[in-house]
Amino acid sequence: MLIGIRRQAIALLTKAATLGLAAIDQTRGWWRIIGEPFTGAWQRNLEIRLPDILAHPTVFACITLIAGDIAKMRYELVRDAGNDVWVPVENPAFSPVIRRPNAWQTREQFARQWIISKLISGNTYVFKTRDQRGVVTGTHVLDPYRVRPLVSPDGSVFYELHVDNLAQQFKEIVPVPASEIMHDHFNELFHPLLGISPLYAAGIPAMLGLKILTSSTHFFGNGSTPGGILYVPGTLNQDKADELKRRWEAAFTGANAGRTAVIPDGMKFEVVTQPADKSQLSEQWNAASQAIAIAFHVPWSMVGGPPSPYSNPQANSVDYLARCLQPLLVSYESVYEDGIGIDERIAGVQYGLQFRVPDLLLMDTLTMTQVLKDQVGSGLLSPDEGRAQLNYGKVTGGGSPYLQQQNFSLEALARRDAESTPPGLTSGAAPPTLPPAAGAGGTAGEDPVDLAATFPALFTKAYEAEASV
Repeated sequence: MLIGIRRQAIALLTKAATLGLAAIDQTRGWWRIIGEPFTGAWQRNLEIRLPDILAHPTVFACITLIAGDIAKMRYELVRDAGNDVWVPVENPAFSPVIRRPNAWQTREQFARQWIISKLISGNTYVFKTRDQRGVVTGTHVLDPYRVRPLVSPDGSVFYELHVDNLAQQFKEIVPVPASEIMHDHFNELFHPLLGISPLYAAGIPAMLGLKILTSSTHFFGNGSTPGGILYVPGTLNQDKADELKRRWEAAFTGANAGRTAVIPDGMKFEVVTQPADKSQLSEQWNAASQAIAIAFHVPWSMVGGPPSPYSNPQANSVDYLARCLQPLLVSYESVYEDGIGIDERIAGVQYGLQFRVPDLLLMDTLTMTQVLKDQVGSGLLSPDEGRAQLNYGKVTGGGSPYLQQQNFSLEALARRDAESTPPGLTSGAAPPTLPPAAGAGGTAGEDPVDLAATFPALFTKAYEAEASV
């Protein structure tokens, strides 16, 4: 299956020298920049490391929340049925790879890895495998730190792929043309082909939060007892001072914190460590966590913050979808459509990839039911279409939208009011009268009045006016 791609890679290896491919400067990526917050930081062991940042609870929550929400939305092949209405469809050239991206990942796992790679590195690189017809039959998300974009003097884009044992496509470093790679990137602050992760903005707040957690861990590991100074009257040599310090820490810190100390000869212990309430650790932690959520465009209340005042969960969900998820979804769809070749008309049919956004509301049954009720009641959906979104089957007569029959257009009502003679009456004729009601000269138990029979002309006139509009 991969013979064509491998032959092309070998040919490119021999031609690479003549192509004059130039690697893009990746030192402007978020990893290089925040790796050293200031000059000389790494010599003092103050660099910001990716594994440390990902250990921050808010960073972990933002990445997994976004990736999980996008992965749980099913996406499907659709075609344009006219008037920009897209309907699900099956096509043997595209449907198999959409349902099963590769041999070792499900659709949900593939989508989650795609988004995680993009959120952590700012870039997602997907290698395509083809059959003898040139049809894409497999897609593999690559390690973003083992791929490097290249640009030739004529502006052609290539990608230098390092050995990837999981994808099992590359036994040596090879340049691959852009036609064989899906590249999804965002926040291109420094180069059009290099995306920047939200961690570029969230790195320092994340490290602040981790310092707070580390400090609290040491504090509570010491029995919640602050450090201090042990005053000793007189003069001590260094060896005696070190011995006294060692004995004090062994007797009254760690597991022995809180024990009673008997201090002779005018010795005195004075606390110098600032307690948590005075250092406002809680406020600083909240500020750092909120800054991380802002960098990821996630409402803070969804990743551990307090509920937003004067709002409701539905408003937060809409804001989360519009500001955070939708840009990622649109980019995913467009890159995937271009990658497997469904972005152009095929035999006169326009295909596309579409996420099922209503899947986000599967747990919010109250909101989903109310939305479907309004859509069916207003005639936008048929009962069967509404039932299908709740995984219910079709019912007899549920295939057409319904509306109340008493609704008339304003034009029909205006035409009726403009007539000189009220509808249902002929010139000079006396208006019809209703039979007297029971107890008012009538007989109790009489049949009810049939208004349609009493005013046949009125009903006929109104419906004719509506039909003529």
